[in-house]
Amino acid sequence: MKESKESSPAFDSSSEEPAQEHADVFTTKLTDRPKITYNWKDITGDFIESSADLKLGELLHDANFGLFEAMSAIEMMDPKMDAGMVCNQSGRKVLNFEQAIKAGTIKTKDLTSQELIGITDTTLACFVTWLEGHSLAQTVFTNLYSHNPSLVEDRTLKALTLLFLRWWIS
Repeated sequence: MKESKESSPAFDSSSEEPAQEHADVFTTKLTDRPKITYNWKDITGDFIESSADLKLGELLHDANFGLFEAMSAIEMMDPKMDAGMVCNQSGRKVLNFEQAIKAGTIKTKDLTSQELIGITDTTLACFVTWLEGHSLAQTVFTNLYSHNPSLVEDRTLKALTLLFLRWWIS
């Protein structure tokens, strides 16, 4: 498929040839790239042996383990940290976008400026959290409007939702 020079930033406006700085993008084939090989080593025995010496509260980790990884780790059986524990399961039913519309818990039209600002602010905060390395499902896709923008009737909210989706997908 040949792209027109208007639709591609890689084309120089003075010719039909790709711009010099982007030429390698069009000519490099996947087979031309070096093959990556991994030299895996089974450390299961070493890990089990080392972890047997651990006392309560101690942690076995590699040199690259830092504060971010520690804060993202799940502490199993700790009610504050383990979302999967039975005591953390609420009786509240989680609704998808269509169910929330039918239940009347989410508006799709006639939103006030304050509501639009709140939705935009929360969505941007979730986007930044995702950029910092957190899960896509727990950040940007908590915005139910992004699940099916065609059901959003408010023009401003629909435009914002489509803009956010294009950011996330591109």
